[in-house]
Amino acid sequence: MRNFNCDLCKGPAGLLVQGEAFFFRCSTCDAPGPGSLLEFVADRLQSNYKAVLLSRSSEELSVVAEGVGTEIVPLVLAAAADGQFVWMKPQ
Repeated sequence: MRNFNCDLCKGPAGLLVQGEAFFFRCSTCDAPGPGSLLEFVADRLQSNYKAVLLSRSSEELSVVAEGVGTEIVPLVLAAAADGQFVWMKPQ
């Protein structure tokens, strides 16, 4: 079960997090979606995610956490607190 899908291609949408904010990003077509504060959707993240720290050029640097979204949100927020980008990829 996925939590969110892309409006364009219906693929699984992940969350690109920076600070306390995020925007949706499609895992299939890379299309961006709407954004908000992570705390507003955190309790709906019941799917499995792999959270990866990204460079400014979107290269994957390291794995922050893996697991159910609601359980890894604190680790994601801590990694994204200093303005870093964390990509929560749906699994």
